[in-house]
Amino acid sequence: SNPVAGLRVGVLFDELEQADPEVQTAVSNAVQVLQGLGCTMGEAELPTAPYSLGAAYAILSPEAMAYHDPLLRQRGADYPVDVRRRLLAGRFVSATGYVNGQRARQLIRREVNAALEEADCLLLPTLP
Repeated sequence: SNPVAGLRVGVLFDELEQADPEVQTAVSNAVQVLQGLGCTMGEAELPTAPYSLGAAYAILSPEAMAYHDPLLRQRGADYPVDVRRRLLAGRFVSATGYVNGQRARQLIRREVNAALEEADCLLLPTLP
């Protein structure tokens, strides 16, 4: 028995078009393999996907800073310099930026959930 036969796979072609040629080839090969295993391929769209990196930064940076702030104050030298710099950058995200990041997150989440009503899973490159 084939455990993936019959799965509906939503392919995000817009994201694929922006990827490097090697990544495009790898995803295209995955599409062919999945079709060969009996998956149904269809197009999926996530128009808010380009905002996900900004939303992630606006949310993760201040949350990480808030979590690590007490330890940074007490034992900052114990943190590697690159980690300390990334954490400290969270101090520069305003409350407005954080709230807007959370709003974008909700829009992105709704969009992903809607796409997953039409497909069992989504196929896209995670990095270009």
